[in-house]
Amino acid sequence: MSGLTKDDLSVIEGDARVNCRRLQEILMFANIGNLHKLILNHLDELEDYGEVFVMHHKNPAGGRPTVNYYLNEYQAIAICMWAQTAKAREAARSCGVSQRSIYNWIE
Repeated sequence: MSGLTKDDLSVIEGDARVNCRRLQEILMFANIGNLHKLILNHLDELEDYGEVFVMHHKNPAGGRPTVNYYLNEYQAIAICMWAQTAKAREAARSCGVSQRSIYNWIE
């Protein structure tokens, strides 16, 4: 699984952000619900680093709408620190305390 590239980022209100579904793939969460739960459990802390953008999209297959969280660099790094996956631990070690660019997290 490759790391983030510029193509994985969306600019929202001037900040580069990563979609939670792409982060799920990179960190190898078994399902998106687990990542959403982690985001919601730490929402107050994540908002210390800026607004967490939430977008609801109509599900093309019908049923419940899909939810997407868009995280900035600091929020995404925090998720790496709290996640319990092997890939997340690797990502957290690679970013260290220097808060390197989001493009260099996982490679």
